[in-house]
Amino acid sequence: MCSSEEQIAIQNQLVKNDSWIIDGNYGDTLNLRIKASDTIIFLDIPRLTCLFHVLKRVIRYNNKTRPDMGKDCPEKLDPPFLKWTWNFKKNQRPRILKELSNLSDNQKVITFHSVKEINDFVNSL
Repeated sequence: MCSSEEQIAIQNQLVKNDSWIIDGNYGDTLNLRIKASDTIIFLDIPRLTCLFHVLKRVIRYNNKTRPDMGKDCPEKLDPPFLKWTWNFKKNQRPRILKELSNLSDNQKVITFHSVKEINDFVNSL
């Protein structure tokens, strides 16, 4: 796992490319990514749905590295992450919404509130 400074440096380089997709809730680089984005997909999913998916992921990949993760990052049941997920709407969501309220006219936000909305969108592509 890299430090916050390394993550910022890496993402600074990534967003200079003509096209890119960055997935995740890296708080230290949120502003950087939003400023550089033309399209932002915000998953505003209920907390119980999020917790269900976290637990499902742990059951499926327990002590194994998921295909979408970096080397040597095994999946585990992580109480601090469960707490972070549970408190996301209270602690993280307001900051994200504030950042999203300051977009330029050439930026677009797509917000999904359910897994069905996500699946419908993906199926429409």
